[in-house]
Amino acid sequence: MENRSLVVVLPDLTESHRETIRSAAVSRGFVCRFFDEPSQSLPFLKDAEIIVGTDPFLSRNAPNLRWLCSPFAGTDRFLADDAFASPSAL
Repeated sequence: MENRSLVVVLPDLTESHRETIRSAAVSRGFVCRFFDEPSQSLPFLKDAEIIVGTDPFLSRNAPNLRWLCSPFAGTDRFLADDAFASPSAL
């Protein structure tokens, strides 16, 4: 079975937070990658099914994205017509 991809771009996560996310992801068949800056994640966005982050750069460069998780209540930055590369993203 091929692993699915989860990309997390949140610079202020503690190692404990990262390990909690990694453990949950791996137990569900995901490879989890962490980055501090959106540009660092670019090579991995094309395969990302789930992204945790706050920058529309991420969703614009993720053609296989199915789920975007934002830690913010306000998601206005993701309302632009070109905010998502994938029409299937939630």
